[in-house]
Amino acid sequence: MRNLLFIAFLALFPLAAMAGDIENIRLYPVYWQGVDVGELVVKIHEQGNNFHIEAHIRSKGIAEGISGYLSDTMSDLTLLGDKISPISFKTDFTLKKKSRHIEIKYGSGGEVSYEENNPPEDRNKRPVVAKNLKDGVYDPLSAALLAREKLRQMRASGQLEKGKSNFTIPIYDGRRRSDLEFTVYGREILKLGWQKIGGGKISVIHIGFINKPVAGYTKNEIRDLPTQNPIINAYVSDDELLLPVKGDGETRIGFAYGTLKNECTKFAGCAIK
Repeated sequence: MRNLLFIAFLALFPLAAMAGDIENIRLYPVYWQGVDVGELVVKIHEQGNNFHIEAHIRSKGIAEGISGYLSDTMSDLTLLGDKISPISFKTDFTLKKKSRHIEIKYGSGGEVSYEENNPPEDRNKRPVVAKNLKDGVYDPLSAALLAREKLRQMRASGQLEKGKSNFTIPIYDGRRRSDLEFTVYGREILKLGWQKIGGGKISVIHIGFINKPVAGYTKNEIRDLPTQNPIINAYVSDDELLLPVKGDGETRIGFAYGTLKNECTKFAGCAIK
C-alpha cells in the first residue's frame, strides 16, 4: 500500500491557494483496477505564514483484507515568500497488523533536531540514512507545499507556455530518503464524469513525478518499485486554486487512480467512512 501513500501525496500536490485563517478539507476515493480500495482525507489549515496539514488514509474492501493499511500523517511548516521551512512531521500507520510511529522535528536551519521511529528497525534489512542525507530535506507534506509553490510560479511567469520543465525535491519520511523528480507537461483538457459544467471537461495542468530511491530502502521495497511505467500523474485545475482533481499511476499489481469527490469546510463533511 506504499503506492496509496503516493496517491495521498498527489492529493496534496499542489495545495489550494488560501489566505487568512482558513481550513480546507478534501475527500479522495482511491481505485485499483476500477475497484474501490481506499479513501483519503486531506485537511489544510493556514494561519498567516503557518500551515498545518493532515492526510488520513484508510484501505477498503479487498485492500483492507490484504493489507489492513491505515495512516494518520501531519506536518507543521512555515511559508515565507517561496521558502518552505518544515517544523515537525508525524505519522502513525498500520500495515498487515503491524503499527509504526514516526516523528521528526527540525531546527531553524532545516536540520533534523529530533527523530523517533518505533518499533526499532531491523538494520539487517533497512539501512540507516546518514545525517548528511536528511538535513535540509523535506518531509512528504512539506514537499507537497514546495511543489505547489513551484507550479504557482511557473503559471504566473508564463513558464507553462514554454513547453515541458523539470524540478527535483528531496524527501525524507523518517525511514527512507528519496528524490521526487517532477515533470510539468503543461495544459490539457480533462474529462470528468462528475463535472456537469462545460460538458464535463475542464482545463488542467498535467504534472508527473518519479520516486528515485537514495537511501534507507529494503531490498523488497526496491523490488516492489514499478519499472515499466514508474511515473505518477497529477492533474490540477488551471486556475488560482490549483486544485488537484485526479491522480493516477501504475503499481506493481496494476493501475491505480484517485479523484476529488468532496471539498468541505468542516472535517465531518469529508470524514472517512
